[in-house]
Amino acid sequence: MKRTDALTKALALAGTLVVLVPIAAPVLLSAVSLVQGEGFRFDWLMPAELGIVALVGGVLVVIASLRAHDRRLLIGITAGIAVAAPVAGAIVATLTGLANGEIEPGGWESAVVVVFFALFAAALLALGVEGGIMSRDLFRRNVAV
Repeated sequence: MKRTDALTKALALAGTLVVLVPIAAPVLLSAVSLVQGEGFRFDWLMPAELGIVALVGGVLVVIASLRAHDRRLLIGITAGIAVAAPVAGAIVATLTGLANGEIEPGGWESAVVVVFFALFAAALLALGVEGGIMSRDLFRRNVAV
């Protein structure tokens, strides 16, 4: 049974906003740094540093999609990628010796880890977009009824 009650709407909207925090934070902080005259500073690792925030938001979006029976497969796959990509990057860094300093950054090992990080950031952005579309649809359903 599809649930489009206030709880489902709140979960979808809050989860979407929380998932997008790790993506928006470095952009906003870079803009503040630039406006204050300190130059352009962009912390491209901040989404990974705020990964726990994204995890909480992702759980909220997944719960909302399960309650609404809306975009369950797409949101589930995207959330799975958002969880698996940093884990895979950490495993690659550990196995190749990049994590403990046995090899210098800059080789193919670093490129693979950066690709996993980019996949994580893209999955967060996609999860935010999917959550936004689901939220829009949830709020439109009650208008039509």
